[in-house]
Amino acid sequence: MSDEMNGKGHPIGDAMDFQEATARHIFKLLTDENRPHRRVLLADEVGLGKTIVARKVVSLVREYQREVMHDDYYRVVYVCSNINIASQNISKLGIRIQMDPSSSRLSMQHLSIGRNNAEAQAYRLRTGKMPEIIIPLTPSTSFDFRSSEGIAPERAVICIILETLDEFADNASRKYLERFFQCGISRRDNWQYYLDRYRKETTSLGEAYMSEMREGLRTLGAKAVLKLQAFASDKARPEWSEKSKLISAFRKVFAEISLSKLEPDLVIMDEFQRFKSLLADDNEQSLLAHKFFADPNTKVILLSATPYKPFTTLDELTESGIDEHFSDFRQVMGFLQEGDTERKETFDDAWKRYNVALTHISGETFDVVKAAKVGAEDALYSMMCRTERFNAGGVKTVRVPLDVSTEDVKSYFEARILLDELNGVTASGGYRTMPLDYVKSSPYLMSFMDRYKLKGFVKDNRGKLGRKAWDLLYLPLKKVDGYRPIPPANARLQYLLDSLFSDGHSAEKLLWVPASRPYYRSDGVFAKNAGFSKTLVFSSWEMVPRMISCMVSYEAERRVIKGLGALGRRPGNYFKGEERTKKNRYAANRLGRFKDGENPICYVCKYLADLYVPSEHLGKDVNAIRKALMPSVRERVEEIKKTYGIPVKERAAMADLTLLMKLLDGNVPEPLPEYIDEDAVKNLVMAAIGSPAICAFRMSRNYVLAESIGRFFEEMFNRADPAMIIDLSCASKDKNYIEEILEYCVEGNLQAVLDEYDHMLDGKWDDILTQGPMGVGNLTVEMQDLDYGITTHAMRTWMAIPFTNARMEDKAVARTSVIRNAFNSPFRPFVLCATSVGQEGLDFHWYARRLLHW
Repeated sequence: MSDEMNGKGHPIGDAMDFQEATARHIFKLLTDENRPHRRVLLADEVGLGKTIVARKVVSLVREYQREVMHDDYYRVVYVCSNINIASQNISKLGIRIQMDPSSSRLSMQHLSIGRNNAEAQAYRLRTGKMPEIIIPLTPSTSFDFRSSEGIAPERAVICIILETLDEFADNASRKYLERFFQCGISRRDNWQYYLDRYRKETTSLGEAYMSEMREGLRTLGAKAVLKLQAFASDKARPEWSEKSKLISAFRKVFAEISLSKLEPDLVIMDEFQRFKSLLADDNEQSLLAHKFFADPNTKVILLSATPYKPFTTLDELTESGIDEHFSDFRQVMGFLQEGDTERKETFDDAWKRYNVALTHISGETFDVVKAAKVGAEDALYSMMCRTERFNAGGVKTVRVPLDVSTEDVKSYFEARILLDELNGVTASGGYRTMPLDYVKSSPYLMSFMDRYKLKGFVKDNRGKLGRKAWDLLYLPLKKVDGYRPIPPANARLQYLLDSLFSDGHSAEKLLWVPASRPYYRSDGVFAKNAGFSKTLVFSSWEMVPRMISCMVSYEAERRVIKGLGALGRRPGNYFKGEERTKKNRYAANRLGRFKDGENPICYVCKYLADLYVPSEHLGKDVNAIRKALMPSVRERVEEIKKTYGIPVKERAAMADLTLLMKLLDGNVPEPLPEYIDEDAVKNLVMAAIGSPAICAFRMSRNYVLAESIGRFFEEMFNRADPAMIIDLSCASKDKNYIEEILEYCVEGNLQAVLDEYDHMLDGKWDDILTQGPMGVGNLTVEMQDLDYGITTHAMRTWMAIPFTNARMEDKAVARTSVIRNAFNSPFRPFVLCATSVGQEGLDFHWYARRLLHW
């Protein structure tokens, strides 16, 4: 397969010249006939496309394995820190078949390998080509055995394969095994489901697979099998710790069996600094990993912009007495040189000469130092590559001067006073002072710093104080409930709010980022926010993402509700229930009254899609475009009116508009439209330009995809918060909600927005449509109630959201995947605040060119 195609057959851009050169250098190191180097570090600076380089290496090694090594199956293993990064990157590496990242648990990989081997053989026989596969592994599940019992599917597979051993052939032993491995599953039928499922799957893989698994158990797990047999013979109930230890032993055995079956040609370790324990020599993870890397034919690429600590500060050196930077450096170099004594000696000698030369530097010895430096660099670049960005104005970095307000200073003093008073009433003395960085980073500290020890100290002891009210330490519940302005009380937050809601910006009225190149000119909120960018914020403090999400979302919602109040709308009605009534016209689910297929924004009308051709009207005013399209539509509608005798009505049902679209396409619906709205021509032209389903069809010429995208927008517009925004932007007594939506989509240049997004997605809408639009989240924070003291209250977060799950274990994958996809879309959220560790290795830049370091 050409390396200009990605794993799903979509074209991908060529590598840039420096990426091509880097890939070829790595390939040369890996395959040098005289002295191949099996492990290479790619340490390009952040943002220079290490994944693109890796893709080129994958392609070069593929051809090498096929043409030179005459391989009959190309296997690439992709090791990364979590399933989010695996899901993001494996499709970019150009491998045809991709194993599901969620199936990455190493002790179960033998099942997937067995299936894939059978599929590969069938593919080879059918096509005569070399099959290929990429297998993702994540240390948090693949190599981690801290949870001794593992997961139920894992134990079920172990149990089923053990049952096939002669030692457990009798029925009583098998029943014992099932009880032994059931562990914490309370319901017997749930456990039985896993047993039945994996018994069927292992049987389907054939006797050859089962024989290999039994042989692996005999070779690697003899002691564990013997111990389990003793328990089964005595029908013993071992202590939980002893049972857990034995289950953990079996998990390691099955992981080793899987490793022995992987036989990868190429291993890519992405952002490997996140799991350096795999490179160490003193833990279970490293023991398994080194078996994985032991094959001299396996080529390994390490990807990391920060492969080792850049330096050790004097304070760190004084405290620990260890130069952590140099230890880090030596560990990485040791892994790269493992098994190559000659290369290690050459490297050590070069760096020793360089170090000695540095200690004797002078004007007379400078040439000696320079020669030693070149020798050290040559030794280093024999096993690594590094490209750094030459920034000649491509990135604008601004240190923003911030205006410190009275509230900023008062926040600090209130925090100091609170601690001083608590120290006076606690025996231990508690905390001596309030860290200044806390107050500089977040207002209303006690509302947002939930998991901090300082907050725990305050919470445990505040009942001892007579004073109950603090102006700037807790959010005021009464103001929040009444949507009243809340002082930012923080210079950084004030700057962020100003960038979103001041200086001509009104981001609270946007449901998507304005197109970078609109197809036509229009008035309204999108034109006023031209050039708007999403914002990515980094902070060291975990409380900051919570605070930004709440405060930015609150301010956006407050501004929308204030605007609705000026229109005479009661904002509370938007959040009351799902059904519209005469008393509550604006509730959520306002599009729910349409039967399936009746909603105009979901119907794909080919006539209207063909009517408006963006390239024929580029740069025109949208009113001129509407005027140009109306005669054709009016003529067709008059024709339909006469042919079918459909009367005109001042306010016809919007479902009739959908039926009219069907007639425009030459499809006679049953029943016919009851009426034709007197504004039908205007609404049809608006739909031609801006209806989500029609824009999607014009983009893709795919009916199924277009209808799915239409339903995506239907789900979005059915929610209370978008409904408020659309009502605020387009409300009129003469319009219903569908007409407001169409007007909003036209003003928002939706066709250009979708075309740009489709270009970024490369046509792959599956994950986006499956997950749906990002909904409103809630964060529970403590607030101050003057009547009841400190109480908890949920705040809606929709315009800004936090991304703080640093470990990002597999159980959090679904949520983080939704967040990543939403932020990499033109739709909300518009602000993402993360800790740097929480997002390392993930891309968040498609629609965000503003990066704030908090």
